[in-house]
Amino acid sequence: MCRPQLSYANENESFMDITSAWHPCLQMTGVNFIPNDIKLGKYRAEDENKTLLLLTGPNMGGKSTLLRMTCIIPILAQIGCYVPASKCRLSIVDRIFTRIGANDRLVEGKSTFFMEMEETSNAVRHGTSNSLIIMDELGRGTSTYDGVAIAYSILKYLVE
Repeated sequence: MCRPQLSYANENESFMDITSAWHPCLQMTGVNFIPNDIKLGKYRAEDENKTLLLLTGPNMGGKSTLLRMTCIIPILAQIGCYVPASKCRLSIVDRIFTRIGANDRLVEGKSTFFMEMEETSNAVRHGTSNSLIIMDELGRGTSTYDGVAIAYSILKYLVE
């Protein structure tokens, strides 16, 4: 665990520089977890401003765990807690938007796909340059081409 270093971001220069991070819930289970580095934005003068991390890999590869961990660390840091990492520098995050997991509200007439689009719409409408937006399996439950088209268009919109 380490004490995070927080700073205010200049316009369009939000950053996250986390070294050897792990999910805090997995530490208690005794699971052999390989720590991960998370680097987004311009965290050093010589770096490019990388505002996007596109994560791919096989099923059961730990992608969703990494995404959840990426959300938990800024929350812990901003409430004054130590974070599960060897080093953590990040700019203050104004909001965290997530689209993770499959859920529905069938009683309200909202399918899994409807909920997915509602969560995505919320992130697109209300996200700022200082927001952290995590989207997992966007377009799931549609055809392959429809899912790729949805994911690509949302990704392109958020980056531009």
